[in-house]
Amino acid sequence: GGGRRDYIYTIKDGDPRYQIESDETIDLPSNLTLMRDVKLDRLVIAKHGNRKAGGMLEMGNIPGEAHMGGVHEHPNIVTIHDIAGDEERGLFMIQEYLPNGNLDEWIKMEHNINEVGKVINQVSAALEHIHLKKRLVFGDMKPKNIGFDSNWNAKIYDFGIAEEMNKEGIAHSIGSGTPNYEAPEQRGMVLGVQTDVYSLAATIFTILVQETESPGNIKSDRDVFEQQTGVELCLKKKYFEELGVEQVEKLSLFLRKALSKDPENRHGSVAEFN
Repeated sequence: GGGRRDYIYTIKDGDPRYQIESDETIDLPSNLTLMRDVKLDRLVIAKHGNRKAGGMLEMGNIPGEAHMGGVHEHPNIVTIHDIAGDEERGLFMIQEYLPNGNLDEWIKMEHNINEVGKVINQVSAALEHIHLKKRLVFGDMKPKNIGFDSNWNAKIYDFGIAEEMNKEGIAHSIGSGTPNYEAPEQRGMVLGVQTDVYSLAATIFTILVQETESPGNIKSDRDVFEQQTGVELCLKKKYFEELGVEQVEKLSLFLRKALSKDPENRHGSVAEFN
């Protein structure tokens, strides 16, 4: 148990179902393309396996990712519609288009604490589903991997580095997550549910906290919070006023536990974030 699986697909010739949609207002990574499903007349995102990152070419496993993301659907996980291909770039994973951007952009807008709570509840529900139903460690929880549909429901996407857990709840990774959000143990390549607990807590920290140490680098503030046990969350003013001193103290204790360096000291499940 655990690890990745190999899948074999046969792509049949036929009239192109997906056509590139031109929209200069939508900025996508190099491995994503906005397309129109001409059969159902809807916008979709096509993801192919190669991505230019810092001048390097990364290879992706499209069939494997499609199976990880597509089996056992959930309302807060992006829907995988199809797998398609062309001669030039090989296989594409056709997934749901999220028109309201991602959490990284959402954070820059003004929200109340109830709206924040809705996002946290939806994301934690999706992660719990990933852990219990898919038996996966997501491994890359961060604001840019949470998008919003037309009704502003939060949805997780990008299973590119997700790993299957064995019967003991352990996954072995061949790569690391995103430096600002990955759990410390991801450098050792042994993962579990608590890996996603850490990254979810780091994401929540980013939503709630005013950057003070180094504007633009929220990890500097989080490092101070993790290392100094007497320090409380320095929330954005609006959130502090809505929560009050007592709730901020409780939230500080909760997130500090979730951000423990030792996975054994973190919460046992993302369900505790609800």
